[in-house]
Amino acid sequence: MESSSRQTTGAPPESISRRRWFVFGVVVALNFGVWLDEAKVSQLAPFWSDSLALTPAQVSGVLSAYLLGYAPMLAIAGVLADRFGSKIMLLTCGFGVTVLSVSMVFVRTYNEMWWRNLAFGFVFGLLLAPTFRILATWFPSHERTKVTSLTTGACAGISSMVTPLIALPIANHASWQLAFIVVAVFTVPPLILLFWISDEPRRMRGISAGEIALIEGGEAAAARPLGRVGFREVVSLLRNRGVILFGISGLLISPIWLSLNWLSFGLINLDKVNPDVVAVVLPAITVIPVAFSFLNSLVLQRVFGGRARMWIAVGFLLGGIAFLIAALVPMGWVPWALLLGGGVMVANLIYFGTMNAYWAELAGPRFTGTLSGITSCLQVVAGMFLVKRSGSWFDENATGHAELATTMAVGGGIMLVAIVPVMLSKEVRVKRTAAVEPLRETFVERA
Repeated sequence: MESSSRQTTGAPPESISRRRWFVFGVVVALNFGVWLDEAKVSQLAPFWSDSLALTPAQVSGVLSAYLLGYAPMLAIAGVLADRFGSKIMLLTCGFGVTVLSVSMVFVRTYNEMWWRNLAFGFVFGLLLAPTFRILATWFPSHERTKVTSLTTGACAGISSMVTPLIALPIANHASWQLAFIVVAVFTVPPLILLFWISDEPRRMRGISAGEIALIEGGEAAAARPLGRVGFREVVSLLRNRGVILFGISGLLISPIWLSLNWLSFGLINLDKVNPDVVAVVLPAITVIPVAFSFLNSLVLQRVFGGRARMWIAVGFLLGGIAFLIAALVPMGWVPWALLLGGGVMVANLIYFGTMNAYWAELAGPRFTGTLSGITSCLQVVAGMFLVKRSGSWFDENATGHAELATTMAVGGGIMLVAIVPVMLSKEVRVKRTAAVEPLRETFVERA
């Protein structure tokens, strides 16, 4: 399955094997399946909460339990991926998510639902950082923003489109437990294909010398494997002011969880929209961030000249404005859903679609698992707190989705504040084209 390293000097362009795109396809398929499993939890909240007779506070408790398990595993998975490779982390994630989704047939009480969601958070936390790490390892600088946007943005977005089309009709006309089982099947094929890929390009069977040179930046890089990341290197990295400042942005992207967890609930439970209608409307709205995932890299390069920090700050501005309009302006449920499912989701895509390239340029691909994992962990920790608290922010004097006005206002304010640490962090430029050149010193080595 894996072969030894090989030389990459003087490889002609026609020798590029494009194995990286097979790896990309497998990683995308796994992300799609796992994100389907994640999306159905919140989108089916109106059904399982009604079946279990849960109050809004209990619903927020269940949703935040998932974040309680998810948060620490993001950082742990990042460190483990940098230390031992992404493949084993992704295999564990896919298998665990599938088993836990099927286990929903046994859930009968609030406590069982809470513990199940906690366990789901643990295994789901093994997805993001290893995915970031394997993409940074397998793709050259000029392709990282594109592949990351499509993997984390398009997969999450398309899963949000597909999940209601599959899960809501099944839950509405059969049972929500059956919906969980059907969606879980999508994770199985990529789990099998994962055995055919490798963590590092030079260990992949059938890869050409030309493709290794393209990915790793030339013969100097080819003679230098990524290797394991040591504890001292991580400590040195985390003491740097630039890393700390941008890392704070992970805390402040957390309002995305308010949109993800309350959008479907607001439409079905508060606005009393027919679930079959929501099953069509939500996918239609999600077309906006999904379409933008194909443009994120282009806008970064053409409009912002590869300046990742500036583009991420614009994303926070967009998300903050969308939240505040949804909170403060009276409107029907369609434009309200459009702001939360469209505007806020585009802001989220800009952040996570660009963050991996930012860390790879700042510190080098070896550290993307750790940095992306810690940043994502901070986001989920803050999101867990927000989701848990938001169950008590309902305005009972209002009607429909207006009951969530305070929740949306808090989300908007936090995202606008995030612009400050992002603009104070170090700017990097993501390369526009391929370059076969010696690998530069990493951020840690310079420190």
